[in-house]
Amino acid sequence: MLEAFEHAEVAASETERRRLLSFVIVVRSTGVELAGAIASLPASGWRRIFAISIQLRPEIILVQAGPRLLPAFPESLSEVARRSLADTGVNVFLDSKVRLIDADGVLVNDRRIHSRTVLWAAGVAASPAAKWLNAEADKAGRVKFKLISPFLTCPTST
Repeated sequence: MLEAFEHAEVAASETERRRLLSFVIVVRSTGVELAGAIASLPASGWRRIFAISIQLRPEIILVQAGPRLLPAFPESLSEVARRSLADTGVNVFLDSKVRLIDADGVLVNDRRIHSRTVLWAAGVAASPAAKWLNAEADKAGRVKFKLISPFLTCPTST
């Protein structure tokens, strides 16, 4: 992220500068915290470090596939988080799915967002290998394995 600010300092065009200072965060709970941290950068003295940031604020876009932020929390807290982020300038996209991530940014639903920095904070899913192998899986879908011997041996080379 700091490199994005450094490159924006010397960007050849305003279009490229905007792309460099556009941060798209695909979220679950951790991404909400990350967006808040990035949005708080102006208050933390970063303007003294990066001259360009005085002229152009970073654009922070939060993308949530579901109908609200922080779905594990009560709906009232989700709304407080959404409003707080919006008040700091974060653009919150709800009910939005990332269709494509490439060198030019992201495709969210049918909208292209030009960005040089896309942060994936939406978690990951286990490979469906357990199903393919007809193997026992844990709650997250990962293949369970059993240690046959507590001692691992490997051939030595001479």
